[in-house]
Amino acid sequence: MKKGRLKRWIFAVGLAVLGVAFLLEGERCAAGAVRGLKVCASVVIPALFPFFVLSSMAVGSGLAAALGRRLDRFSKPLFGAAGAAPAFVLGILGGYPSGARALCQMYKRGEISKKRAEFLLASCSNCGAAFILGAAGNGAFESGAVGALLLLCHVAAALVTALVFKSRAPDEKSAPRISPAPAAPLGRVFTDAVSSALSAILAICAYVVFFSVICALLPLGEGFLAAAVTGFLEISTGTQMLSGLPPRPAAALCAAMTGFGGLCVCAQTMNVTEGLSKKFYFPGKLLQAAVSALLAWIFFPLTV
Repeated sequence: MKKGRLKRWIFAVGLAVLGVAFLLEGERCAAGAVRGLKVCASVVIPALFPFFVLSSMAVGSGLAAALGRRLDRFSKPLFGAAGAAPAFVLGILGGYPSGARALCQMYKRGEISKKRAEFLLASCSNCGAAFILGAAGNGAFESGAVGALLLLCHVAAALVTALVFKSRAPDEKSAPRISPAPAAPLGRVFTDAVSSALSAILAICAYVVFFSVICALLPLGEGFLAAAVTGFLEISTGTQMLSGLPPRPAAALCAAMTGFGGLCVCAQTMNVTEGLSKKFYFPGKLLQAAVSALLAWIFFPLTV
C-alpha cells in the first residue's frame, strides 16, 4: 500500500473512532466542551486577546520595527537577526501563540526574512509569564517560588533554543534586502488589530474546546503518565493534574509541558503563522522542553 493511501486510511479510521466515541460518550464530551469553554472565558480570552491587539498595533504602526532596531545589540547575538526581540518579548508576556503571531506579522510586513522567521518560530512561541506563575506556580504547586523557577527555566531554555537554531540559520548578509511596508494610519491600525485579534482568538478557542473534549474521552486516571499524556494534548488540563504529585519530578514535567506547549498550542501556532514552514518549530519545541525540564530538575532544591 502506498504511503499516501495508508495515511488516508489511518486518518479515516481515526475520524470514525472519534465519531463513535462522540456518539457513545456524549455526556463526557459535553463536560469536556464546557470545561474548554470555561478555560477560554477565564484564561485564554483575557490573557491573549489584549496582547493580540497590542502586538498587531505594535507591528502595524512600525513601533515593533523601531523597537527592534533599538534592541539590535541584544537581538543579533541571541537570535542572529535584527528586529526579533519584540516578538520574543511579546511571546513571554502574552503567551503562545502571541510571539509566533507577531513574528509572522513582521515577516508579512517585510521586517524580517521568511527563512529567518521560520528559524525563530522555534524560540519565539512561548508560554506566558502569567500562566506559569499563576496556573503552574500558585495553582498546581501552591508556591510562588516554584512558579518563578519554572518561568526562569522556560525563558533560559527558549534562549538556549534560539542560540542553537541561530547557528543553523542562513547568513542574513547573503539574503536579499527587505523593504518594510510603510506604517498605516493609526485609526486603521487599531481597527485592523481588533478584527484580526478577534478572528485569531475565535480559532484558538475552537482548538481549546476540541482538545478539551479529546482529553475528556481518555480514561487516564491520575499520576505522572496521565498528566504527561494530557499535557501533551492540552497544557492547561495537564498542568492542573500535577497538583499533589511529588514536587520535584512534577516541576520537571511541568517545565517540559510548558516548553513544548502541547498539540493544542501547536495547532494554534500553525493557524496564526500561515505562510511559514514549521519544520524547525517542532524540533525547537522538543529541545526547549528537554532543556527546561533539565534546568527545573537541577535547580528545584533552591525553592525548598
